[in-house]
Amino acid sequence: MKRIIIISICLMILLTSSGCGKKDNATPPKENSISNIIVFPEQGTLDVVFDYDDTFKADVDDFSEEYFEDYKNEIKKLGFDYDILEDSIDEYVAYNDEGYLIDLYLYSDDTLSIGLDAPIEFGALNWPTSDLAALLPIPESNIGKTEWENSDGFVIYVGDITPEEYADYVDECSQKGFDVDYNKGDDFYYADNASGVSVDLRYEGFNTMFVRVDAPEEQEDIAEEVPNEEPATNPSETDSTEVDPDLKATMDEYEEFMNSYVEFMKKYNSSSDTSGMLLEYADVMAKYADFTTKIDSYDADTMSDADAKYYLDVVNRVNAKLLELY
Repeated sequence: MKRIIIISICLMILLTSSGCGKKDNATPPKENSISNIIVFPEQGTLDVVFDYDDTFKADVDDFSEEYFEDYKNEIKKLGFDYDILEDSIDEYVAYNDEGYLIDLYLYSDDTLSIGLDAPIEFGALNWPTSDLAALLPIPESNIGKTEWENSDGFVIYVGDITPEEYADYVDECSQKGFDVDYNKGDDFYYADNASGVSVDLRYEGFNTMFVRVDAPEEQEDIAEEVPNEEPATNPSETDSTEVDPDLKATMDEYEEFMNSYVEFMKKYNSSSDTSGMLLEYADVMAKYADFTTKIDSYDADTMSDADAKYYLDVVNRVNAKLLELY
């Protein structure tokens, strides 16, 4: 758990050194915001965290749980029920028929988070020609978008992929040797091959598949991250191949948060007017505190092999993402 705490501390240093502080005033969306396609709740105070051409995020303070279901139904009436990914008492994630994705999450402190992403702009997909890419089957769809690619891996979004075709692709990857230390669900698949190359496949909804491939870590790096001492664990836990659902949810949320942080910092570093972006820093600090509480609830000494691997995989992906800022 030390690695994830260290990264969080580094994040705090980055934020405080940039002169950020707690946001004082609520801010409305900009006039031509993509959020114009939704409505906001009447209860609470709306604070816009960021408002870009392709993504929007805002928090509503003092939003009671009793109003969440009503607001969720308002969002559904606007068409955000075309492809529902999550629908619970505190979260709602769904697409409309144009590919806009809304993400509502109600925190325990009565803060409602509202996220909205524009559709991914797909084009003709040219599958990478690297040795790493050759290890995977080429998807049947030739529509997609390459997020990034280098000698150590790549991330690609493949469009026009049905859930059934995604499941078939997972099976093909498994047959090609990506079946070591695997973890599989209805919409995700994580696995290594015998050489240590890792693959991360996810069905994102709206006929979109996420594909990530990473080269194996150098042996010395792995030695630094994994202590030689064997922790005193319950044998039944150590042999478990199932990742703890709570740990997975926390680490997935952490990775998503760090990905959004990196994307924000890219825009911040390239912006000629950073004064209007300082509200994002305040939001990051609030989320940082929330993550610290969640992560501290886990005991590394009793973590199973499956949990430890999942944890390290997420941390390594986050580290690689952070390197994009340098």
